[in-house]
Amino acid sequence: MSIFKLPLITALFFGLIISCGKPESDPDKGKTNPQPQVVGVTSVSIDKTSLSLTEGESATLTATVKPDNATNKTVSWSSSNSSVATVDAAGKVSAVAEGTATITAKAGEKSATCSVSVTKKAVAVESITLNKSSLELKAGETATLTATVKPDNATNKTVSWSSSNSSVATVDAAGKVSAVAEGTATITAKAGDKTATCTVTVKKNVVDVESITLDKTSLELKEGETATLIATVNPDNATNKAVTWSSDKTSVATVNASGKVTAVAEGTATITAKAGGKTATCIISVKKAGMSAGDPEGFNNENGEW
Repeated sequence: MSIFKLPLITALFFGLIISCGKPESDPDKGKTNPQPQVVGVTSVSIDKTSLSLTEGESATLTATVKPDNATNKTVSWSSSNSSVATVDAAGKVSAVAEGTATITAKAGEKSATCSVSVTKKAVAVESITLNKSSLELKAGETATLTATVKPDNATNKTVSWSSSNSSVATVDAAGKVSAVAEGTATITAKAGDKTATCTVTVKKNVVDVESITLDKTSLELKEGETATLIATVNPDNATNKAVTWSSDKTSVATVNASGKVTAVAEGTATITAKAGGKTATCIISVKKAGMSAGDPEGFNNENGEW
């Protein structure tokens, strides 16, 4: 080897050692590991602010947490009155009993509420009956029907009343039936979708005759004469004011249906007028045709002889 090449080789050798031994540069040397950034919840909202349920029903509420990139979007649910309504971890609300409760959804430090109103479960009417299925009244009379609704715990036991013919009989909201005029009517009681009926028969109101009087209590007639008696029946609104006439001695005096008395022959007769169970009488004295009221008995005016 040439003596001139030795220094060159030596320099190259030391240069290589120095190059291999130098540490590589580290851009992150001296820096700490970065921590993940926490994004807080800014708001929580519920899709409903109020909710109406019936006992036994359920509904699911949906909560929305903002911002979308919140670090912890977990929602916790609670009820202010679990005896009225409960809520599970998914926001499902179950109605327990009548009343009100507030459901709260919470995420982070934010919350939202929904007011829940629970009503009683409706119990349908199964039947309605009346204490009478038929009723007889006179015009002007009244009677009260009683309706029984089953079951006892039916939600709405309200009874509505109606008449098929209010010109015959009417009924009020309390079931009081008023007879108006002769005829028939059907009274209907309704509760829920159930009904019951009572047939009402209205008869004329019988007003009895209280008295009957005649315009004359005695009358003198001559054979062949006539006179009409006038009968007055009380009260004026008596149901049957028809008068029947009779004579106890038709050989002396007769009477027709209008109260016209006809003197037949000398003597005395009693004319009777009757209405209802009441009577009135008139005594009829019949004289011979030729006699006047003041003539002595047996004097014949026509011949001027006794």
